[in-house]
Amino acid sequence: MSSSTIHGPFFDGRIEIHGVNLSNDTNQFQVNESAVVLPNHAHGDTVELQRPGLLQWTISGQFYTDFGSGKTHATLNTLYRNRTPFTVRMRADATNAVSATNPQWSGSGYLTELSELQGTHGDNLMTNFTIVANSALTVEES
Repeated sequence: MSSSTIHGPFFDGRIEIHGVNLSNDTNQFQVNESAVVLPNHAHGDTVELQRPGLLQWTISGQFYTDFGSGKTHATLNTLYRNRTPFTVRMRADATNAVSATNPQWSGSGYLTELSELQGTHGDNLMTNFTIVANSALTVEES
């Protein structure tokens, strides 16, 4: 395998929500893709057979809470309260262009979980979030 395809440490990721680059406030994020599991067995089968159904995806993560204009609170709280669909884009390397070795995931989603005020004494104030699908998730490589 070429060393250019091995990404290495994840330290320069990019996440953009509703056109706002929130990368500098991000502690972690992840894309979760799966398929609904459908039963596919019938009388006479001795094994519970299954097959994939509809695809589903979520994006979850954690931001450092920032109450500044255009930052995490202003962006996420408005989307959550208004139940507004929005575009989300993310990739592993913010510096380099989207390519086969630096693909970008994007789709339209809804913010369904938001916890902005949490933490123990002395910890950073963090915001956890979950975005669910409102469209197919695409992976761009150019």
